[in-house]
Amino acid sequence: MPMSKYITNLFLACMFVCNGSAQIAKDSIVSDSLKTPVKFGLRLGADLTGLGRTLFNNDFKGFELSGDYRLTERFHVAGEIGSADKTTDEPNINFSSKGNYLKVGGDFNLYRNWDGMDNMIYAGLRYGISRFSQTINSYIVYTTNQTWPYSVNQTNSTYAGLSAMWLELQFGIKVELLPNMFGFLNLQLKRLVSNQSSGQIDNLYIPGFNRTYQDGQIGSGVSYGISYRIPFYKK
Repeated sequence: MPMSKYITNLFLACMFVCNGSAQIAKDSIVSDSLKTPVKFGLRLGADLTGLGRTLFNNDFKGFELSGDYRLTERFHVAGEIGSADKTTDEPNINFSSKGNYLKVGGDFNLYRNWDGMDNMIYAGLRYGISRFSQTINSYIVYTTNQTWPYSVNQTNSTYAGLSAMWLELQFGIKVELLPNMFGFLNLQLKRLVSNQSSGQIDNLYIPGFNRTYQDGQIGSGVSYGISYRIPFYKK
């Protein structure tokens, strides 16, 4: 009798476990079927940093447009294209740089969205290329003789056909403010790969890369703006 009772209880326990597992699987299927589909499409944006500098800074004119396309739920191909015309006035030199640039690469979303959300905390990689010209407006002739005041040379020497290439790491966020409308902010760390100068003077400012310094290969930047996604399909 005790043995038959033990077998009966074991059988009932197994039935309970099996029924529970089946219910969990069923709930999982129902939950998956209710999950909000992910939108796939092309997202286009404008950098407000350059626009603000163009409006409020007489020494800068430029713009940057960005775009990305979702390949998987968490990976996007991405890039930026822009133009910059900047005059820099420093204690020993005044110069202008003007040109265009292109950056291509991808972004990986490090953030696991809750159901129905479509935000990004991402790490990205870009390869950038810039074509530009540089004009030396004036410079101060260095002298160790303090008897005579320093002299300022007005040159207006222009060097065209300059180029540079770099690798860029991006860390940023993209937040859905309205359906398919996003605000974004990113920080950029850049490392020059190639820097073709005139041979007479270094490239002092590279559009897309920003200011360079003697013997320095590292640059940085920040960008914020808005973008809109054109949805193609969901899955």
